[in-house]
Amino acid sequence: MNPAAFAERLEELLFERGMTGKDLAAAIHISAPAISRYLHAQRMPAVENLVLLADFFSCSVEFLLGRRDSDPAVHFCKCPPFSQQIVRLAQIYRLSFYAFCRSAGIPESSFYEWKNGTSAPTLESIERLADHFGCSVDFILGREC
Repeated sequence: MNPAAFAERLEELLFERGMTGKDLAAAIHISAPAISRYLHAQRMPAVENLVLLADFFSCSVEFLLGRRDSDPAVHFCKCPPFSQQIVRLAQIYRLSFYAFCRSAGIPESSFYEWKNGTSAPTLESIERLADHFGCSVDFILGREC
């Protein structure tokens, strides 16, 4: 996670659209102070807000986070609930839930909370999963169609 890279990318996207942070806050219904903290690299957004930002700018989460330098034109799907996506990921990688936890280094309690929808993963956890499986954050979130 690199707050400075994210802040720089967000600033670039705002500049390209001729928008201010306040304009963005009003457009996607995130508080202006939160947007300001993102732009000053003081805070990273929650996963839900990150997806809102990526959807608004029609870009990948990978690009927005600064994990990718270019953003090829790709159509993104609406993210399914992570409780469904985590099960889908275990199926894609042909891992039992236990093996999924062990291979990705995720505590079983966190996995089952995500699977049951009682908690959501942090951005750090999502990035760790993407790095572990060698895929994009967007894939982990279910945004890639």
